[in-house]
Amino acid sequence: MRSFLAALSDQQTPHVSVVSVAELYAGMRPSEEVATHDLIDCMVVVPITAEIAELAGRLKQETKGYSLELDNCFISASYPQPP
Repeated sequence: MRSFLAALSDQQTPHVSVVSVAELYAGMRPSEEVATHDLIDCMVVVPITAEIAELAGRLKQETKGYSLELDNCFISASYPQPP
């Protein structure tokens, strides 16, 4: 996994939402703790800012009628936006 992320980081820096970090830890087996930590350590962890929270809320509002959960809206809103 580390080599995959290293190759990917030559093209762009991998990012992960703090929501995804929580989901990874919630779903890992005890034997996967070191690998999970190593995976997360290779990425930029994106915190939830007021701007991301607002965008997540707007995404949730725009997708009413779909089964898009708020946590997934936070993940989507955490993706780095182009300049």
